[in-house]
Amino acid sequence: MLIKENIQWAKTQWQLEKLTPIYEYNTRAVYRAKSIQFGNVILKVNNNPSVDLDSEYYILKSISDKYCCQVYAYDHEHGVLIEEEIIPGTKLREEKFVFERVKQFVIVFKNLHKKDNQTVNKQSYLDWLRRANEYCTKKNLEPIIKENMLIAYKIGVELFQKYEDRVLLHGDLHHDNILLNNKGVYCVIDPKGVVGPKIFDLPRFILNEIEMVAFDQRKKHIDQVIQTIANSLNYTIIDIKKLLFMEIMLGNVWLIEDGESFKEHHIS
Repeated sequence: MLIKENIQWAKTQWQLEKLTPIYEYNTRAVYRAKSIQFGNVILKVNNNPSVDLDSEYYILKSISDKYCCQVYAYDHEHGVLIEEEIIPGTKLREEKFVFERVKQFVIVFKNLHKKDNQTVNKQSYLDWLRRANEYCTKKNLEPIIKENMLIAYKIGVELFQKYEDRVLLHGDLHHDNILLNNKGVYCVIDPKGVVGPKIFDLPRFILNEIEMVAFDQRKKHIDQVIQTIANSLNYTIIDIKKLLFMEIMLGNVWLIEDGESFKEHHIS
């Protein structure tokens, strides 16, 4: 079914109007809209829902509370998902004080995770790492990239074994996916819904913090962020640093897969 047909189905099904595109591609799109039934909503359309929207729907249903956007409706056959639009939707990135950013992130982190009970998606963070490592071994990449990705994969295996809790992770918990609502509470959007220890939801946020300061301030800044998070959540600094390296490598391999350049400054 064509994506335009799916959009039309959703408009009729949920009486949607005033659709405004956030982005539109051939096989997927996201819109702001007004629903007579639900109010201000986000409409997501994907021609391959079993990969993306299924995961998002089930994690939103499982963690639905004041720290997460609410999911209103989903139709797998048409690949359409309708969820709450967070208003005003100010990104955590816009908070200028680092300790306030970290404080709000920690609040969300502590309240986000639920046990992985009856979700249909059993993909884990370790699966992501395994596939990235296999990609590196098959492609003609620089040896240093292959070596570092193997180290990153081994870190993932090590910490999966060390931390035995298994929860539904957000999987992409960074500044732009944490938005302020009209009650003054930061809520998460766009979860990926992979399984793993809670600690694996830390490094994306720290990775974004690298870009928040000038190059010559990064080491001191990241050390402060990691120290604060470690103290707040009772994780060790060394484990958080290992995860940050792991995340840098995973993200960069994904960039390479998409035809983009490796961001060397991330690990300098």
